[in-house]
Amino acid sequence: MGYILSYSLISSVVLLFCYLPYRWFMGNRKQYGFNRLIILTIYGLSVISAFLLFSDFPASEKINNIVSIGVPHSQLRGYDNIHVDDGGDLFGKILVIAYYIGLSGVLLSYLWGSVRILFIIRRSQRSNEHGNNIVISDNDKVAPFSWGNLIIMSKRLYESDNRSVVIAHESAHIRKLHWVDLLFSQIMICFMWYNPVAWMLRDCLKEIHEFQADESVLMEGVDPRRYQLFLVSYAFSSQFNLPVDFLNAGSIRKRIYMMNKGNTADKRCIAVVVLFPFLSIGLLACNLPPVRIFVDQIQAVNISDRSSNEYISSKTIVKQENNDADQSVEKIAVESEQIDGIFEEAEYYEGKMALMKFLMNNVKYPKEAEQHRMEGKVVVSFQLSDKGEVMSMRIAESVDKYLDEEALRVCGKISKFKPALLNGVPVSSTYNLPITFKLSPN
Repeated sequence: MGYILSYSLISSVVLLFCYLPYRWFMGNRKQYGFNRLIILTIYGLSVISAFLLFSDFPASEKINNIVSIGVPHSQLRGYDNIHVDDGGDLFGKILVIAYYIGLSGVLLSYLWGSVRILFIIRRSQRSNEHGNNIVISDNDKVAPFSWGNLIIMSKRLYESDNRSVVIAHESAHIRKLHWVDLLFSQIMICFMWYNPVAWMLRDCLKEIHEFQADESVLMEGVDPRRYQLFLVSYAFSSQFNLPVDFLNAGSIRKRIYMMNKGNTADKRCIAVVVLFPFLSIGLLACNLPPVRIFVDQIQAVNISDRSSNEYISSKTIVKQENNDADQSVEKIAVESEQIDGIFEEAEYYEGKMALMKFLMNNVKYPKEAEQHRMEGKVVVSFQLSDKGEVMSMRIAESVDKYLDEEALRVCGKISKFKPALLNGVPVSSTYNLPITFKLSPN
């Protein structure tokens, strides 16, 4: 469930760094076609770069070791009314759920706007003028806009002297396939709805569309002053919450400024050269260890897995006894006493993130297990002293001989934990660490 969100997070980082040079060096230049191409390229780079980086993340490699930290299958008994705190996993699940709720909201908003436009088209008259398909609505408050190959305008405007100007403007949107750009940008917004840069790039794209359409109208010989006054008069007409090209979209003031602005020097090569250093910075940011670990944790989130989020009614405080010095796994003598209290589980002395990083860097998929396509979750149970020292460890849940041996090998390098606390007092305890070995489909 967290796979899409983790991929989206990487894309968002790349998108942010690629947006900065566009905003600083290209946005106000009168090179509309080039700027339009750059924005679409930025969207594309964010997706492609994320795909290339994602294939290098530990949770996406052929040797795919997904590690969850905590005690989702606790063997402990003896203390009632104790809540097992698995805050990291819970936080990841909350993020994933919030992401899908936001995605659904943005998608439903887009679909609802599309339905409203379909209702307008269904209830309106149709006309064809010089090969342009025109939809004439009785709603005089709707600003003219294009949708696909249709030009939608009010009946009052269609019957006015400005009809030819509106048709010229909206037909320019249709000829240049601006609706394809907006559909693509809307998909990217659904994918990265939480990232304001995705929305700002969409707005920049719509602004460029209006610049191109304005330029096309003036090239047909329309008087600039008359056209600009017409835009001002329709500046406050109603719009829909939908990424379509309205006649009065964007800042009318800026559109008039760009119409009166002279051609700028061609510095497209410089703009492209500036873009790549920022792209490199974005890629380096995605490769920082904290980012990689966080994204890997989000990817491993499974909403349907309730085991790490349960309330466990009992635990066992254990005392380790050595029965046989030659045995690698020691038996446990359990001392149980029924009391109520607040129990805080043991934790790796450098924290969960450090333990996750340690396991990702050290767990290797055994070749024998890979050849036989063996995979599953091995649970290693640590017996800890009241000082957090590892007294012994054993396999609490076994999958395969080779996977068990690899889990024990890596966990054997762990020697220190923060001890468990019962009512604030350090106590001996059991700490269960699940390590999931999962092969890629390929």
